[in-house]
Amino acid sequence: MDQGALNSTLSEWQERVSSYQSVHYLKASRLDKWHYTLGLPTIVLNVVATSVIFMHSGQHPKLAIVAIVPLLAAVLTAVQTFYSHIRRAEKHRAISEQMGRIRRQIDLVKLFPPNQRDAKSVLSALNDEIAKVSANAPTIRLEDVEYYRRAERDVDFPRVLPHP
Repeated sequence: MDQGALNSTLSEWQERVSSYQSVHYLKASRLDKWHYTLGLPTIVLNVVATSVIFMHSGQHPKLAIVAIVPLLAAVLTAVQTFYSHIRRAEKHRAISEQMGRIRRQIDLVKLFPPNQRDAKSVLSALNDEIAKVSANAPTIRLEDVEYYRRAERDVDFPRVLPHP
């Protein structure tokens, strides 16, 4: 394999790995936001509902209306538990870190190219590692990719998601 083909392959893989790294990092950040968006109101609603019920227990027969607050808190808790945003965020964060490590390995291979004889084994090892990390990665929906492309344009940092 000549040096031009090696650099071309490495550049393509580097762009792909950087894209995966960004998407998983941004997905983790978005899931973290959902975790707190649902979690904090749930805590507040539970505290308010419990306080009101204990303060007025037995005094007001219309206390049933106040029972809506704990019901809403229970629904939010169920949603948060079912979607398990924080656990999913950690999975995406771990994949992002692994993709970052692979990207740095590609940087090193580009900086210190292997000789002709070792190029195939280096590329094979990188390919195997990319495939292994990708196989363990949580799914990213196409809608999420589009969302992150827009987010990258709005935030003003270098684009790494390939555009069609």
